Amino acid sequence: MKPSIFFITGTSGTGKSTLVDYLKKDLAFAEVHDFDEGGVPEGADEKWRKERTNEWLKKAKSYQQKNKSTVICGVSVPDEVENSPEYNKSLNVHYGIIHISENEIKRRLEARG
Repeated sequence: MKPSIFFITGTSGTGKSTLVDYLKKDLAFAEVHDFDEGGVPEGADEKWRKERTNEWLKKAKSYQQKNKSTVICGVSVPDEVENSPEYNKSLNVHYGIIHISENEIKRRLEARG
């Protein structure tokens, strides 16, 4: 299998961070990360998200050199990925979206406080 980059996204409360924990245990061929690793600054905005996306692409390139795929779970935007300075088509980027019902999202977010 050619090393690939997988961005898995979804709105708050869909289970992205929970998915990271499961994937880290089960995907030996991939580096699995939460998009927000390292923290999110107060007032994080589109500019921050674009910069973080570029950082993840740079790391993914280094993993590919080691013949490993990369999975990033978090809020990512395909247009921002593809317009990032580190992006190129040879990276073999794929996207997945986690979708759950509005009622379940509301229940989960309310449970968080």
